[in-house]
Amino acid sequence: MITEVLMSAGSWDIELSPAAPHSLWDDLQPFGHIVILPQYVDPAVVGDAALLSAARYVGPLLTKEITFDSFVIRGAGMTWWLGDADGKGPIIETKVDLKNSTLDNALTQLLPAAIQKGTITEPTGATYTGVHQWETALEAIRTVCASMSCEFRVTTEGKIDAGPNTSVFNITNPTVVVTRKAGSDPLLTSVVTDGMSMSEDAAPYVSRAIVVTTDSDNVKTIVGYSDRVPAPTWTDLHGNVIARTFMAEATGGPVSVATYLLSQLSDNSIVAQIDISTVFEELANGQFQVGDAFYAYDPPAFVDTTNELFFRGDVIHPRVLRLLSASWPLRRGMAVLYRTPAATPSYIDLTRYVRWEDQSTEGRVVM
Repeated sequence: MITEVLMSAGSWDIELSPAAPHSLWDDLQPFGHIVILPQYVDPAVVGDAALLSAARYVGPLLTKEITFDSFVIRGAGMTWWLGDADGKGPIIETKVDLKNSTLDNALTQLLPAAIQKGTITEPTGATYTGVHQWETALEAIRTVCASMSCEFRVTTEGKIDAGPNTSVFNITNPTVVVTRKAGSDPLLTSVVTDGMSMSEDAAPYVSRAIVVTTDSDNVKTIVGYSDRVPAPTWTDLHGNVIARTFMAEATGGPVSVATYLLSQLSDNSIVAQIDISTVFEELANGQFQVGDAFYAYDPPAFVDTTNELFFRGDVIHPRVLRLLSASWPLRRGMAVLYRTPAATPSYIDLTRYVRWEDQSTEGRVVM
């Protein structure tokens, strides 16, 4: 199963047949990469660059486990090379002092050697000011992108694409409709779902965001703050208006701080989470990727009367949602390859040894 998460490492695990040769235990070395293509390709006749470009998914191998009846390998997505959730990775040891920096310049100075620049789109009228040291590249890049209202993705070729989300992902022109009814449409891809559910989580909510700095005496000073607009009206047990604050420690100019604060208020809101279960052949084939927007139509809950769409001969009113994470199965017909961690890499074809997952395996979409 492959699990992808927007601007995070995600995870993958692949079970191999017990009939796989024992030599694979030694051949499959940590920090090599699993390369998954939507259809079978013979690595012996296709070059490295072409394989990575055509891949549906690439990620480093981090764990392997073998017993008398199973052989499982596991890893993460390419974003892992920027840093992990535990704060381990390429730590920025030498201070990077950015003043009125463009996004391109910030990434040039913050990226580790493992990830190269891809397509960088500058946000209109935005620059970044801040200092970064003793944090992972992932943490620094997330801060820069949040401050400039940008997002990023790491491609199968080990490159980072970054900019306003409309330049990195398909946001403005969704091509997928998730619905309960099967059928084709000449302009849109229909993804059939067997269930949609919605939940609401108020735990992340904050009414105020502040940025502080700490001096050599460990004294904290506020360098910027922002209150939520409109102000909250919810109250506690005693009738006081709810007061919850997000605090981040950073440095930067007032413009960068203000933008960062607004992004944190947006991120730490009441979260509506939508789970959609379906067979994700479309996702696995790469037509529908994490970060993209899509239409969801399932009356009466998933309807937006302000949005009209002509679909399969009818007028429907779907909600426009965004794919923030998804899990999809390995299915027969794909190619599963291992790329060795060497200066001149070679490929090991694992396709014949993969235990394919049931075609009815559910994918999950979390909004």
